[in-house]
Amino acid sequence: MTERAWRIGMTEEAWHIEVTEKAWRIRMTEKAGHIEMTEMAWSIRIREDD
Repeated sequence: MTERAWRIGMTEEAWHIEVTEKAWRIRMTEKAGHIEMTEMAWSIRIREDD
């Protein structure tokens, strides 16, 4: 994975990973998380509400 653009960010409440060339995104927070893969056209979303 040399010529691909990776962006990984982490905070206390959230982290996300982005791969721009493959156009998919993973994000997670304390209360919600979702995975999106636009090129393959599927998404997973999980939410926890009090």
